[in-house]
Amino acid sequence: MLQPNRIKRAVLAWVTLHCVLPWGGAFGADTADPATDPIDAAIASERMPGDRNEDAWRKPREILNFLEVTPGQHALDFYSGPGYYSELLSRVVGPTGSVLIHNNELYAQASHHD
Repeated sequence: MLQPNRIKRAVLAWVTLHCVLPWGGAFGADTADPATDPIDAAIASERMPGDRNEDAWRKPREILNFLEVTPGQHALDFYSGPGYYSELLSRVVGPTGSVLIHNNELYAQASHHD
């Protein structure tokens, strides 16, 4: 039988792997041209230096391509923390899409970098 802490860790691991949930919109073809690829454009945009440093291990291009995020979609960033993926998502979905973020109170307090 699983212990409560192991269950919490399993749920947290699942949420972490599935924390960005896009829905709606048409799924576009994966393009390699940064001038036309909204994901590459989002990653290349002006962002916080700390976020750029995290790109190497967070692998935003791979995550956003896997999720098939496209302009005009509406996305939920569940347990968004300080907003690393929220910012990228908002740049990809653009002005015709939207990103809703959610943090519960304890998660929001833990995600602040002081």
